[in-house]
Amino acid sequence: LIAAFIGWIWIDYYRLIEVYGREDLKYILLMFFMGAASPLIVFWADDHLLYLIPLRLTGMPGNDFLYCIVKIGMIEEFAKLVPYILMLLFMRRLFKEPLDYLAFAAISALGFAATENTLYFYSTHGSVIDTRAILTSLGHMFYTSLIGYGIIVVKFRKAKPAWLVMAGFAAFA
Repeated sequence: LIAAFIGWIWIDYYRLIEVYGREDLKYILLMFFMGAASPLIVFWADDHLLYLIPLRLTGMPGNDFLYCIVKIGMIEEFAKLVPYILMLLFMRRLFKEPLDYLAFAAISALGFAATENTLYFYSTHGSVIDTRAILTSLGHMFYTSLIGYGIIVVKFRKAKPAWLVMAGFAAFA
């Protein structure tokens, strides 16, 4: 409940400052719950794909940096983007202005963070609540919003998509 409440605090804050209209609450909740289910992609990849990448945490800075980018960051960002891309594909009318692209990316990330926080709270008996409540939720929103920003620039400024979206995807690491 605490993890979901943390996500709701951010959603409610964005609603109060009118980042998006109140009439979109059902779509916001849909994106949040889709984002909350997205860690299942990480679990599946961990069980079926990531063993193919021969990286392990070893304590060596270069290796561990690469491990965190490839086996943690990239898969988590991909998982958070799946609900976002589904919403873009099937509910395109919701994306009326550039801010909508950022808002829905952030909401997907909040759902992901809520599930991840729940797992961490459970495994640590709540001892990580202070750092995960603030830093992790904000971090997930920020990283995923970088990719959303890359999509905004491609769509509204007609920039070269390949390098911009990939730069946004890589910037989270």
